[in-house]
Parts: sequence; C-alpha cells; structure tokens
Amino acid sequence: MLFSCAINLLFLAPTLYMLQVYDRVIASGNINTLIALTVAVTIAYAAQSTLDAVRGRLLLRSGNLFNENLRERVFQAEMADAVTRRGPAVGTGARDLDQVRAFLGGPAMMAMMDAPWVPLFVAVIALLHPLLAVALVCGTAALLLLAVLNEALIAGPTRTGNAESAEAQTFFDAVMRNAQVVCAMGMSDALTARWNDRRDRATAALTGAADRGGAVSALVKFLRLFLQSFVLGLGAWLAIAQEMSAGSMFAAVFLLARALAPVELAVGSWRSIVLARQAWRRLDELLQRHPEPPAAMTIPQPRGAVAVTQLGWLPDGVEQPVIRGVEFMLEPGEALGVVGPSGAGKSTLLRLLVGIHRPTAGSVRIDGADLAAWNRTQLGGLIGYLPQEVELLAGSIRDNIARFQDAPPEAVVAAAEAAGCHAMIMGLPKGYDTEVGDGGMILSGGQRQRVGLSRALFGAPRLIVLDEPNANLDAAGEEQLMDSLDALKASGATLVIAAQRPRVLETVDRILVLRNGQPDIIGERAAVLARLMRPAAPVPTLPGATVVSLKGGTG
Repeated sequence: MLFSCAINLLFLAPTLYMLQVYDRVIASGNINTLIALTVAVTIAYAAQSTLDAVRGRLLLRSGNLFNENLRERVFQAEMADAVTRRGPAVGTGARDLDQVRAFLGGPAMMAMMDAPWVPLFVAVIALLHPLLAVALVCGTAALLLLAVLNEALIAGPTRTGNAESAEAQTFFDAVMRNAQVVCAMGMSDALTARWNDRRDRATAALTGAADRGGAVSALVKFLRLFLQSFVLGLGAWLAIAQEMSAGSMFAAVFLLARALAPVELAVGSWRSIVLARQAWRRLDELLQRHPEPPAAMTIPQPRGAVAVTQLGWLPDGVEQPVIRGVEFMLEPGEALGVVGPSGAGKSTLLRLLVGIHRPTAGSVRIDGADLAAWNRTQLGGLIGYLPQEVELLAGSIRDNIARFQDAPPEAVVAAAEAAGCHAMIMGLPKGYDTEVGDGGMILSGGQRQRVGLSRALFGAPRLIVLDEPNANLDAAGEEQLMDSLDALKASGATLVIAAQRPRVLETVDRILVLRNGQPDIIGERAAVLARLMRPAAPVPTLPGATVVSLKGGTG
C-alpha cells in the first residue's frame, strides 16, 4: 500500500507537466523551462516505473510466501479429508491455494491496491473544475454498479461450473485408476458418455458465466470511452466559456483515465476475484475442519501395549454406530485375531487402532497414552499398518518400503527380510530399484501385498495391524507370512490381525469375533475356535412344515 501511495502520487506528475506546458511554456515560449519540466517529469516516470515493478515483485512474493506458509497444512488437511471423505470436493485444496497465490500477484490485486486512491484524482479534478469531478463520480458509480451486476450474473454459474468440473475430474481419475476393469468388461463407452455429460454441464455453466461477464466488460469499456470523450467535450465547453484553461482540460482527461483504470481493471478481472474468494472460503473451511494439532510430547522407548476401552465410532450422517462397545488389552508380544462376517466392522476397527479415524466414544491407548496425545511422527514410526486394499505410491520398491524416507539400505532390506519377500524383490529386473508405477500397477496382487507388509514392518514398529494379510498370497507366500508373524511376536511386537482365511489365526493368542460392529465373542484362540466350529443345533420342524434340503429333495 505504501508503494501504491507513491505510485499514484507520481501519476500527478504528467498532469502538472501538461498544465505547465499548455498554460505557461507555450504562452511564454521559454525553452529552458520546457527542458527543466521535461527532465523532472522523466525522473518522475522512472521512479514510478521502478516502484511499480518493485510492487509487482512484492505482490508476487507475497503470494509465494502465502503458499509456502500454508501448503503443508493444506496437504495434511486434504489427507484428513480424503481419509474421512469429508468436504464438498475432496482434493481441491492445492488448486485453491494456487488460485489464491495467483490472485495475490495478479492484475486484480494491483487494481485493488490502486482503487483507494481514486478519491485523490477526484479531488484534483475538482480543483480544476467541480463539474468535471461530478462527471467522474457519476461515471465511477456506474462502473461500480456494473461490477455488482457482474457479480450477481456470474457468481452462480461460476460456482456451478466449478463444482461440475471438479466432479467430472474426480470421476475421470476414478475411471483411470480402474482402466483395466473398464476395458476388460466393455464399460468405456458408457463411462465416456457419463463423463461427457458432466463435462458438458460444467462447460455450459462456465460458458454462460463467461458470456455474461463479457457483456458486462464490453459495457464497461463503452462507458469508459464515453466518459473520456464526454469529459473532453465538457472541458472544451468550459474552456470556451473561459471557466478553465486548455491545459486544465487535457489534464482532466488524463486524470479521468487514470482514475477509471483500476475500476475498469477490477471489473474486467471480476471472475478471477470471484474465483479467488471462493477458493479462500474453501481453504478456510478446510483448515477449520482440520485445525493444526498442538505439539505432542515425544514418549521415550515405546513398548507397544494396547488398551481399548468401550470403543465406538459414529460417522457423520450415519444414525447407527459402525463400531460400539469394543474393549480389550494387549501386552507386547501378544497377538489378537479379529474375525467376523463381511460388513461386521473389522477394517473399521483396525483403522481406529492406527488413528485413521478418531473414536466418537471410548479410547485407544498405546503405553497408557491416548492416540491423540502422541507425537504424530513418532506414532507413525511406532505403527505398522497393512490395509485390506494395498496400494503403493509411484516410485521404487525401496521408496515404498522405506515410506519415502531417506533410509539406509540395511533398514529397507531388514524390513523386506522380516516380511519374507527379499528373495522375491531380488528376482525383479532392478531389484529394490524397480519402479512400481502408480498404485503398484506393475506388480501382482500378491507382490503388492508382500511389499505392503514390508512397508508395515519398516523400522521395527511395536504395534503391527494387518487387515487380511494373506488374502492374495499363495501357499508359499502364506508360509513365509506365518514365519514372519512368529518372528514378530518373538521380538515383542504387538499384533492385531483381521482375517477371513483361518491359517493366519494359528499365530494369535486371542480372537475377537465382531458382529454388526460390536464384540460377540472374545477369548483364548482355542476356546473361540472350538465354539465357532461347533455344529449348529438342528432346526425343529413344525407340524405341517416342509424342509427343503440342499440337494433339492424334501422331507
């Protein structure tokens, strides 16, 4: 704003130059005065241009600084939104941040910096003649009304178009992630039509907004040109009437153009102003949903003891809790198996244990400290997690196992050996440097699962949570998994394993049976398995009833 003040004050220099040349130099014919005035105005122009360039650099760097200060928080908040699937458009935070950064260093911001100085030019024109100032005020008011009209006309379509465009992009990304399934089952035409429909709606809305904005911009341009000619004609009439000089007339036209410039630029850039304001609002809502957590204390030498007390989780918009009343304790070196029918809540329980979801009831404590009290970086090193659907990030196998940290090769190999997949990795063309592609697409499902297990075991975590770790493994891979689980227990790690295939349960000490999100049975492995395998009691036959056998007969 200080630079803008100096720049706009220096804009008075050509006005003064014009007044002096027309009203004094031409009348007196003094060349020395003309030379002195020309040198002075040249210095003013040079200073103004320099200050304008410095202001532009300052604004550009202000936008960059804004981006640098917020991008980590936005990234973390976007990840939290993606985990919980919250927010109107998950994944737009980075684009919104870029939108605001571009606005802070763009022409619309320049116009907003210059707009407060319009009254200065009005005051100077009023000194030349009050009627000219009245014409300028009326013209400025008309331009501002057009700006308000422009906002009313384009805000709704722009918002709709951006929302439709974001949905189309999300849909496109989902289709690309499942391209193999789409091509194999001939779904591409139907999905292309659906994507085109969303893109058409977005294009129609944004085109309508652009058409309306263009019409208003054309009207603004007409009004500005008309005002310049009108003020020139009014000044000529006043000069003829001997109420002002010819120099004052030309100076007034020059000042009028300068006074209207930021207003015209703001109206012409109104769409970028609207987009930046919407982006700012979305960023604010995102960061309000996920405020920066307070610094948590680093707890020395974690052991990995787990205590779960009356754990419950009720997602937003759901009437019944997905998890309720779960309670157990595990000491280091113990393993718990979690079983139950599909949809019982096994994966959700595991996500609560590793802190992906925050409990709405009860607590999860590690070494006596609630998950929320742990330093998140330390907690991440404490936990090894293998999700049900293993997805690797684009990069090498080494990068994925090391969790994209700059870790020594020995630690990466140790994690792979602990997961029993070192030999499998060395059999790949480039070994640990093999690029896995987006989502690990070049690896098979079993290879991805074993690399994912290596990632979970990287850094010797004390709590290891595995969601169906043998789902994609063959017999040899399952044997290696069992050896790995036995070694982990022997090392003192705490294990929680959700399973559908019973083999992996041979290594657990206790079993928790979930039904409808709540514990049905929990106890020692042998006792729970015996109860689960107990044959069901025969169903009594009521008089007159017909029993249909599985072979199709009746009796």
